[in-house]
Amino acid sequence: TFETMSAWECRLITNSDAPDDQISWGREMLRNYRPDHILTDNWDWRYVEIVRSDVALKRPEWTGLEGVPRNYQQLLNGGGMAVPRAWFGRFILRCFGIPTWGARQKGHAALGHWTPNGWVTCLGA
Repeated sequence: TFETMSAWECRLITNSDAPDDQISWGREMLRNYRPDHILTDNWDWRYVEIVRSDVALKRPEWTGLEGVPRNYQQLLNGGGMAVPRAWFGRFILRCFGIPTWGARQKGHAALGHWTPNGWVTCLGA
């Protein structure tokens, strides 16, 4: 379904900051833990519904050693406010090769992603 995308749009498919092992973990986790988010007919929230169902909207509680970079598993476990939730949403979309981009708003963050019906915006104000 990407045959109609321009090179400019396709650049949003592979621009993940996550290493390959975290990308693999994201795909495996969603397939095993919440396959309903993959199989839904609602293209606007396919994959990214995990943010609304499982990434708690709260002050983040991320654990780890001082100086060790945070990872996506910690974010799923520790929650976060708008920016970390949008960050996780973009991560999970990229795990499945869905083009996505982020947008910051005053006090919020959003993400946009491609669907067969065109680009849509999720999360945010």
